[in-house]
Amino acid sequence: MIAYVISTKKKITGIGESQNNKNIYIHIGISKTGTTAIQKFFHQNTGLLASRGFHYIRAGRAEGGASHHQLARVYKMDDACSGEVSAIRNEIGNSDCHSFIISSEMFEYLTRSQIKQLKRDFEGFELILVVYLRYQDQALSSMYNELVKKHACTVSFSEHLRDTPRKGLLLYGDMLKSWERELGKKYTSANL
Repeated sequence: MIAYVISTKKKITGIGESQNNKNIYIHIGISKTGTTAIQKFFHQNTGLLASRGFHYIRAGRAEGGASHHQLARVYKMDDACSGEVSAIRNEIGNSDCHSFIISSEMFEYLTRSQIKQLKRDFEGFELILVVYLRYQDQALSSMYNELVKKHACTVSFSEHLRDTPRKGLLLYGDMLKSWERELGKKYTSANL
């Protein structure tokens, strides 16, 4: 598994050093990298996180759940997200925390223009992208296993490899370039 971080600053030298002393960590997954477990941890440990200065944003979560799928869907559909963004900005403004976390693997699907809109919506905050990558062969195998278990998929693995529309998502360089172009490749870290 590889962790990849992109920030709008040249170097992350400390917590709370953005223009308004507020950082927003945008965790975009990707799918099949333990994202759901991470989101559940954030959701179940909001008090512990807050005691350390990290606020797991409540606004924009889908159906009151642990992830920010609702916020990601709004961007993906190019809907006006002023209500969601206002709620998040208000939540940040009412918090004493220095860092805020938004998490949805659906952010991996955003186009460059949608990422640009997200950046505009949170102008004035330090945006820090967090993404975990998985070796593509392992990701495809995991996707296939999930389809078989949860969706009664009956095609063979080789048919799945040939026909899955999701394999384009495993071109990590293409996906990350869109984020880098909008947030800037000022600080990047990759770890196995």
